Amino acid sequence: MAASNNEKSALRHLRPIFRFLLPYKWVVAAALFALVLTAGINLSLGQGLKQVIDQGFIAGSMEQLRGSVLLLIGLIALMAEAYFAAFT
Repeated sequence: MAASNNEKSALRHLRPIFRFLLPYKWVVAAALFALVLTAGINLSLGQGLKQVIDQGFIAGSMEQLRGSVLLLIGLIALMAEAYFAAFT
């Protein structure tokens, strides 16, 4: 019960700030979306690296290695674009 009251009082202090954000609601929404997208891509980079190692190096196939590396490069490029969108 006490934690709930603390959360409500913290939000009560933030309420005036939301009034100033209303004209920029689409910009804030786009920035939040870009941040969530970059977080998801950042988490998937480990899987991309795993794919490079498993399907490229271990399998010994140059074609699979090329495809896995291109996928990893694409993820990195997408993450860079999302970071750019989030912070501009």
